[in-house]
Amino acid sequence: MRGDSYLKQFISSHLLDLHTAMPCRVESFAAGKAELQPLFKRKEKGKEAESYPPILEAHALSQRFIIKDKYVSSVSSEHALSYTEEEIEREVTPVYKKGDIVYVVFAERALDNVISGSEADPEFSRHHALEDAVIVGLIQ
Repeated sequence: MRGDSYLKQFISSHLLDLHTAMPCRVESFAAGKAELQPLFKRKEKGKEAESYPPILEAHALSQRFIIKDKYVSSVSSEHALSYTEEEIEREVTPVYKKGDIVYVVFAERALDNVISGSEADPEFSRHHALEDAVIVGLIQ
């Protein structure tokens, strides 16, 4: 039974450092990256709850859309309208302000070497770490 207790404590302590997603407060935002303060606290058994450290340089998720645009292209002498429809590709880049509450996910592996779009060997041993945060949107 003693080994079982140790194993449970070992797993529990490691799960405290495995992050999936959490709400955070934006402290600053510039050039597509944010400094965030996680809003969950961590608490180990028998200890006081403590705040997580700030997350520095969290990436912000942007989106690319095809927008259909319909506009009047001509008017005949009988005042009949002709329309033209076209599809325009637009990229939407988020803007966050200090105090915004955002939802953040944490990558399965370190983002350091893959953010440029290249495949990379797992040079870093990080898994679901605070350093690999990506903002997916506003909560409020």
